[in-house]
Amino acid sequence: MINKMFHKAVLSKEKTIHEVIKNLSVTNLQICFICEKQKLLGTVTDGDIRRAILKKINLNQPVKKIMNTDYVFVDSTLSIHKARKLMKLYKLNQIPVINKKKILINVFFSETIDTSPSYENPVIIMAGGFGKRLYPMTKNCPKPLLPIVGKPVLEHIINKLKNEGFHNIYISIHYLGNMIKEYFGNGKKFDVNIKYINEDNPLGTAGCISKFESINNKDFLVCNGDVLTDISFAQLLEYHLAKKSTATMAVRKFFWQHPFGVIKTNGIKIKTITEKPIEESYVNAGIYVFKNDVIKLVKKNKKFEMPALFRKIKNKKFKTIIFPMFENWLDIGDAKEYEKAQKKFI
Repeated sequence: MINKMFHKAVLSKEKTIHEVIKNLSVTNLQICFICEKQKLLGTVTDGDIRRAILKKINLNQPVKKIMNTDYVFVDSTLSIHKARKLMKLYKLNQIPVINKKKILINVFFSETIDTSPSYENPVIIMAGGFGKRLYPMTKNCPKPLLPIVGKPVLEHIINKLKNEGFHNIYISIHYLGNMIKEYFGNGKKFDVNIKYINEDNPLGTAGCISKFESINNKDFLVCNGDVLTDISFAQLLEYHLAKKSTATMAVRKFFWQHPFGVIKTNGIKIKTITEKPIEESYVNAGIYVFKNDVIKLVKKNKKFEMPALFRKIKNKKFKTIIFPMFENWLDIGDAKEYEKAQKKFI
């Protein structure tokens, strides 16, 4: 069966890396196919983009700079069963189908041929905050239950996790937590398993980890309960495991333009003058993966923030790394962002 969806992700070799990023964000297919007169020259996945960002490659460079020309494919004469085997072997979410002339004629996606993995790794969703910046909307409703196009923010997050194969969900609750419990229950109606971490007092952005009791000692994910994103939680976990990291933080690039000309000096001598320079840095996206041993580093029932936890892990000489993301990301922290989320999901 021909899946015409892949046509949205076919780009010419003249496109820039930045244009490929835009396409990945729009299609949400996690891959682009670089073609010339329908001939498949190479592929670019979101993993290739992340590596380019880490190498600080100029995103205005042509895509051929980073495209993968040694891609895995199936010949058009082979069956879907062969494609399924290759996708499981190489842990691929997509595999192109080409003919003898390397013309791209189809793409198999894991969702459509049932190769999607299932993860036993737990996911903690932090949903205990007061949502003060969204008051009065949060006066009688916890922020994670605020609706985005008819569904609570938290339900969007849980559905995304379920669709990626995560089904062991732990929700950390405090403010109006009983409303969250009443809505989601044990998770059965959402096809996941839900347990709750009750914060008697607010424990900060990392304190709830001390009360988390894993049933399988696997590495676990943590995410804020007010973040809507197209990030692949599965890819984040696989990246963390492949790098043998103790703690991995998803980060986004943040750009800030200085309102004035910036002068650099050597004593009283002017070295350079830069007019309103744009500075960039990585910022925390509120999504993490940890080894199970990290739980022991968080004191029971003590308020603890995530930056302090990462510093503690780093000071103990354990590996802490970033997962650069370019996917759509919205923190439903104030009325402006909440309104933006409504428009995005229409």
